[in-house]
Amino acid sequence: MIRISALVALCCLFILSACKKGQDDPAFTLLSRKTRMEGSWHIVTGHLKIEDNKASKKETLEYDLSPAGLTVTLTSSGSSTVYVGQYDLTLNMKKNGDFSFLEKVGNTQLNGSGRWSFNSGAGETKKKADVMYVIENVESGTTSGLALFNKANTNFEYFIRELRSKKLVLETSSFIYINAEGDYQGIEGTLEFKQ
Repeated sequence: MIRISALVALCCLFILSACKKGQDDPAFTLLSRKTRMEGSWHIVTGHLKIEDNKASKKETLEYDLSPAGLTVTLTSSGSSTVYVGQYDLTLNMKKNGDFSFLEKVGNTQLNGSGRWSFNSGAGETKKKADVMYVIENVESGTTSGLALFNKANTNFEYFIRELRSKKLVLETSSFIYINAEGDYQGIEGTLEFKQ
């Protein structure tokens, strides 16, 4: 009897650990990942770092984001300049794969919509560990320039570090561009949302 109980407990532990996709996801939930993703998400805090590394010049832009505002630190040639402004980001995610978003940076804004989906799990990446976005429509603004959430792209991806019924944490680490001379622009950071 004890052996059967131990075997059942071991099987349950294995099943529960296999359900966890994100690093900080709950160990057990009755809600599907798609159900938890659905809703209106509002930025709580975020930090993005963009490195522009060219043979002629190296620059780093660090963005500290919250609904209270944005602080940008530009570091170039060993000196730093700090800018302060307004920031807000809202994502509206639907279970059917549609999404819309409104991002305000200073006095510019990007209001767009499109499709989202989970990754299919290739290589060492777990299935549904990443979320991919495709912007198909822009109502106002542009997808380049100060558009931080979409990383100046119409197709972009985030790793889901944590997904709970009222909390979403997205991480990114990718190249925006790279060339044969070794020049690159990369972005890394974390965005935390609540419903």
